[in-house]
Amino acid sequence: MSPAIFLLKRLPYCGHSITLHTYCEHIGVACADISVNVWYRVATSFLSASLGAVSITVSYTLILRALWGLPAPGASPKALHTCSSHLCVITMFYMPAFFSFLVHRFGHQVPRHILILLDNLYVVVLPILNPIVYGQALAFTAE
Repeated sequence: MSPAIFLLKRLPYCGHSITLHTYCEHIGVACADISVNVWYRVATSFLSASLGAVSITVSYTLILRALWGLPAPGASPKALHTCSSHLCVITMFYMPAFFSFLVHRFGHQVPRHILILLDNLYVVVLPILNPIVYGQALAFTAE
């Protein structure tokens, strides 16, 4: 986060001071060349997503390997159901984030109000769905 703050502090801002998104977007209000900021954002987004995906893949590979070695016959389906709820939440997070990133980068013909709606759904709805998914997983595990 610190490099982004320093990258933003160096920019002169002009024009309107109203952001058109739920989160702060400096691209439209900066008066200078923002190519360094854009490349930093692309690199951090790519690294964050790819390192997260690699870590998740490795951990779930190890979890599934351990599941096949469980001695109790009823433990494996419950553990597998818990893993599937985690994967559901991860998918609910990554897919809209990836879609939002791509639409903001390449979807110039998409109306602005649709972009704002998608961003608000991503920021508001996903945190509301997390407890619901985990609550269902807990209810299944408790049985």
